[in-house]
Amino acid sequence: MAKKTARGTRGKIVGAAWKLFYEQGYEDTTVEEIIELSHTSKGSFYHYFDGKDALLSTLSLLFDEKAPMTFSQTAITGYVPFVAHLISSMIRIA
Repeated sequence: MAKKTARGTRGKIVGAAWKLFYEQGYEDTTVEEIIELSHTSKGSFYHYFDGKDALLSTLSLLFDEKAPMTFSQTAITGYVPFVAHLISSMIRIA
């Protein structure tokens, strides 16, 4: 049960970060906004991630894992604009 809850909490944080990074960009998104949108706590955020940079690294790894599936489903899901926006946001911070 604890693992299921842990995955759920981490997943909420990751999902909120995806959404906010897409809508606002990486630089304009704060950890506090991610915590608020994910309905988690600051302690939970820092339990799973050392900070916003570590969260971005996790998103990058998840993107690498999901990219083949994502691109095969583009017509259905419409991820291309999202991915393009995310990549341009990541380039701006590099």
